Amino acid sequence: MELTDENIFDRIEEGNFIILAYTRWCELCPPTMEKLEQLSEDSPNFTYAKFNLSDCPEAKEKFNIIGVPTVICTVGGIVKDMKSGFRDDYYELLENF
Repeated sequence: MELTDENIFDRIEEGNFIILAYTRWCELCPPTMEKLEQLSEDSPNFTYAKFNLSDCPEAKEKFNIIGVPTVICTVGGIVKDMKSGFRDDYYELLENF
């Protein structure tokens, strides 16, 4: 699911999300996308979504994102965890949920 500044905050209010903040020029973002897609398939209680930082300056500011890739875990619109940089294992984000 691709999010925009217009819909991101309404969409994440209900439900649990694994959100990727990415840019087109980020070399580590495509492999991160693949890992998060697999994570969401393995974790049906979470929905995978993403947004491009270049297209979403409000979301970038609200989440205080300073690097890419950044992965945000939200529950009911509340940020529960946020990690910047590529990781081999993103399952740790969901360990407490």
